[in-house]
Amino acid sequence: MGFVKSLGPRRRHEFRPQATGGMLVVVGDELPSAIAAEVSRLPEFRMGVHRIGVRLICGIRVSDVLVSAGRVTRVLGRDRVPFDAAEVIEIEDQSERPLPSGV
Repeated sequence: MGFVKSLGPRRRHEFRPQATGGMLVVVGDELPSAIAAEVSRLPEFRMGVHRIGVRLICGIRVSDVLVSAGRVTRVLGRDRVPFDAAEVIEIEDQSERPLPSGV
């Protein structure tokens, strides 16, 4: 059977008209390895899931980010993850923070 070549981190294509002037962009869900290691040391929000706040390279802060196995899986209160996980430069634990209303 042989071996399977890794295709690298998972990426998805999204259309972001306001942020990119109408261009299709590639968005990844895998956190940088140093950040993923830092997340793994935080207390879990639910079994196997961490709830964090992140700061991106551009300075934007995003709260209520759910991470499992080093991948951003969801942002509470949003339909989709509004950033590329590779852009995360700082995290904060939000496992004890009250849930936003409607979640």
